[in-house]
Amino acid sequence: MRAWDRRSEAWAELAAGECGFGYRSSRFNQQDRGRFVIAAVRFRLRPGGAAALRYPELRRQFPDSAAAPSLAAVRTAVRGIRRGKAMLLKPGDPECHSAGSFFKNVVVAEAAAALAERLGAAPPQFAAGAGQVKIPAAGLIEQAGFHKGYRPEDSGVGLSRRHVLAIVNYGQGTAAEVAALAGQIQSAVAVQTGIALHPEPVWVGAPRPYQPRR
Repeated sequence: MRAWDRRSEAWAELAAGECGFGYRSSRFNQQDRGRFVIAAVRFRLRPGGAAALRYPELRRQFPDSAAAPSLAAVRTAVRGIRRGKAMLLKPGDPECHSAGSFFKNVVVAEAAAALAERLGAAPPQFAAGAGQVKIPAAGLIEQAGFHKGYRPEDSGVGLSRRHVLAIVNYGQGTAAEVAALAGQIQSAVAVQTGIALHPEPVWVGAPRPYQPRR
């Protein structure tokens, strides 16, 4: 990876091991947030490599498990899923005016039974390794009372009518309104579940939503 280091005012070449990649995290949005401007990335690919079908929603697109789908077929399926959630740009579709999934899924080290007792019902969850589980943020948002298409009164922004994880700008929205809606959701989820939601987009020169303690 080639990046401009704003601290030293020089170009830096970073290997994958130096980037601290994790689940939707890296040194670039953690300890070195705002330090680097990434200019180029190099990937090492394997010609004819097997496709990764880790997500249930994607696996359902290929019910015949005996036939390994091609990379091209998986790409088409992924784009179809994303398009159905308005996560791809489409001219004339206001639902696409978002930054994609606004909140990260939550990874906790807590047994399923304990979660169910604390939350009142067992939320959807997936194994995340080392005794941890991943809880989809969308389920927590809906449990806190927000629905697809929710829009605060007199606001230019709201939740997508296709996916509660996306905050949509309907044409006249402001950064302050996005921050306010994000903060409202975070506060409600924290009260209802005791779980802190963290935004995925990086905010630059604009009001930021409430940042709960980790």
